[in-house]
Amino acid sequence: MRHRTETRPLRAVLAPPPQWRLAAVALAMASVGLAAHAQSSDPQAPRGSFFTPTLSLGQTYVRGTGAVDGGGKGEFITRISPGLTWISRAGRVQGSANYALDTSLYSRRKGDQGLANNLNGSLRVEAIENRAYVDAQANISQRSISPFGQQSGSDTFQANANRTEVINVAVSPYVRGSLAGVADYQLRLSGSATDSRSGSANNSYNGSASVSLRSSASQSRFGWGASASEQRVVFRQGRTTSNSRINGELNFRPDVDWLLFVNGGAEQTDVLQSGGASYGNWGGGVRWTPSPRTSATLQADRRYFGDSHRLVLEHRMSRSVFRFSDFRDATSGSDPFSVSRSITAFEDLFAQNDAAGVKDPALNALLVAQQLAVRGLNANDVVGFGSFLTTSVSLQRRQELSFSWSGTRTSFSLQAFATELSLLTAAAVGNSALSAGVKQSGQTASASYRLTPTAAVNAFVSRQVTPGSGSQLGNSLRTASLGYSEQLSRTLSLTLNARYSLFEGPISPYREAQASAGLLFRF
Repeated sequence: MRHRTETRPLRAVLAPPPQWRLAAVALAMASVGLAAHAQSSDPQAPRGSFFTPTLSLGQTYVRGTGAVDGGGKGEFITRISPGLTWISRAGRVQGSANYALDTSLYSRRKGDQGLANNLNGSLRVEAIENRAYVDAQANISQRSISPFGQQSGSDTFQANANRTEVINVAVSPYVRGSLAGVADYQLRLSGSATDSRSGSANNSYNGSASVSLRSSASQSRFGWGASASEQRVVFRQGRTTSNSRINGELNFRPDVDWLLFVNGGAEQTDVLQSGGASYGNWGGGVRWTPSPRTSATLQADRRYFGDSHRLVLEHRMSRSVFRFSDFRDATSGSDPFSVSRSITAFEDLFAQNDAAGVKDPALNALLVAQQLAVRGLNANDVVGFGSFLTTSVSLQRRQELSFSWSGTRTSFSLQAFATELSLLTAAAVGNSALSAGVKQSGQTASASYRLTPTAAVNAFVSRQVTPGSGSQLGNSLRTASLGYSEQLSRTLSLTLNARYSLFEGPISPYREAQASAGLLFRF
């Protein structure tokens, strides 16, 4: 049961989109995504490409104080969600794609249908063996337009003018190799685009080119590196900005567990002022890897916007993964996979498996599919919040803490985040409310217990808080759910779920309770 940002006639939803959007969706559907379901019981075994059509049918009863049910009278909502999953572990094509089109039919709003696209994905193609590659990613999801407007969880049916469907596509071809065994090189082109159905003000495009050269002996006592990059960010109704940077690095390895490095260079950018200016940049850091299960990285740099830093701590045990990260850096609205976006249940489990050592993306997708099925979770449920659209290059600091544990019958995960964002580019269209800066924080917790090999119960709670800033008043969103799932046969699953949401704020506050039942067919 997906959130609906708007209710429109079906023919209006299916009207031909602009040419670039159609091309982006075609690329996304054809070549990128993350799998949501898998049929094999042993993810280590299958090799090759797999296509799995799916059909989800559900019935939900919603009652609340918002506009969804006609003033507290309650409403039945029927959901029909056809989908297609593709996973490839064959040859030079590695990746997966999962797409679903959610259609909602409302008992009180006759003649209206709500439609929402859901797509997550990644793909790697080895075009020339050990030499040329293409990485691609795509995502279609729901995001908030403003952090100070009405906020909605992933499974709410509240009408929300502050929520919109966003298409993100990124493609990056690159070439890498060795120069006479002395240095390793990489040449990379990257392009990404963000398209919002709320209007062109939030649409953006990002293009970059980079070249890097590094000493080949990665385990030697001394090493060096050099890089140059050019980036251009275009906002449809904002100012176009560019950044050019050249940098050099020296590193020293006093011990097999330690790596020390320093860097310095220069960059020219017009982000802070339209005429552009040149800036020196320098920094350094340390990486400690006492074992394959534990790592710590600290890096601090001086950039054109001031100080930036990156701190990452990771530790994994046989059944658990711990991770803490703290970033301060510039980010753009056209960066579709930055740390500022929402995180789905699929992506959360994918990241946990990656941290646990599963580096094969397609194999990871198969593992996540099984974990979702066992826990009775939906791949597109949002489990990490803190995402909204901007029309400017921005400065962001984000801290994240996560812990997950997976047992024979019981699994649970905890997450917390805190973020601060301020605009770097002046005259950002439609984002005057962000000029004073935005802070957000939130926590999520989920747990599941396997009653039998085919049945499980699960629980989920979340909280997101946006304090007031300047003339804007703050808000908070709290959600709790309890569910039951059972694999009735190899191709059929049953889910039962109860959910309660409470949004408090000056704009369209609401409380919502819902009960739902659904069937998922895998053909």
